[in-house]
Amino acid sequence: MIRTILFATDFSARSDVALARAVELATRFEAALVLLHVVDDDQPASDVATFVNLAEERLGAMCRALPEALQPRARPLVVRGDPFVAIADAAAREAADLVVLGAHRRQALRDIFTGTTAERVIRTGGKPVLMVSAAAAGPHKGAVIGIDFSEGSRHAVDAARALGLLDNLPLCLVHSYRNVAKAQMQYVGLDADSVAKQVETDVSKLMSAVSVEMPEARLGRRPDKVAVVDTDACTAIAQWVDALPADLVVIGARGLNAVERLLLGSVADAVLRNITCDVLVVPPSA
Repeated sequence: MIRTILFATDFSARSDVALARAVELATRFEAALVLLHVVDDDQPASDVATFVNLAEERLGAMCRALPEALQPRARPLVVRGDPFVAIADAAAREAADLVVLGAHRRQALRDIFTGTTAERVIRTGGKPVLMVSAAAAGPHKGAVIGIDFSEGSRHAVDAARALGLLDNLPLCLVHSYRNVAKAQMQYVGLDADSVAKQVETDVSKLMSAVSVEMPEARLGRRPDKVAVVDTDACTAIAQWVDALPADLVVIGARGLNAVERLLLGSVADAVLRNITCDVLVVPPSA
């Protein structure tokens, strides 16, 4: 279960939305809540000192505005440094079980070269990160879990379940694949019925493989839906977020180096940039 939540804020409207989810989780799990703001120290010392004082005042006011029952378990924390490094370091020092962040700005050109704060925290911090996109109106109502038969996706499910984030939720397991054989069969002129039968066989095998990969013992119960979709992973997940419907996506993150990330991206990157509900990303080291 969640014992300590680190909520990082830049005092934007996006962070306000994320705070509501952090408060909901801290209340539900009776967890400690650390409200963090990072002051970038790459500026004149006098400006840094001014911003630190302002941040301390704002975080203090935020703590005083929390539900009364939560206030004894909440505290402000202002640190100086590079935001993503400072968030990761604070999460380690506070022994946070979960880092909660607001949805990032979608600035495509900048993100290509630097990555968003969320992505960089995920890659370097070693903690599960919940990126919040929607205002909390009580606990999550459904979860879509991306399955790719990797240790990463198994680890993500184990972590999400250990945190208690999958309790009592309708669950949809989604595996995406690209049916190259279908295109090849169509290219050589096989009739539509033969192609359809082969596709049905392939999907059935993948459905069975997903069930073996994610047995009831791992999930704690039988999933409400298992979907195998012939498209890219992000599109498949988005389709089932709408269909379930779900307001939480759970995925694992793979540790790509900078060159691989620039050239290939990853499912986690695509989901964080395009899915409009909350996303829990679990790095390999979490």
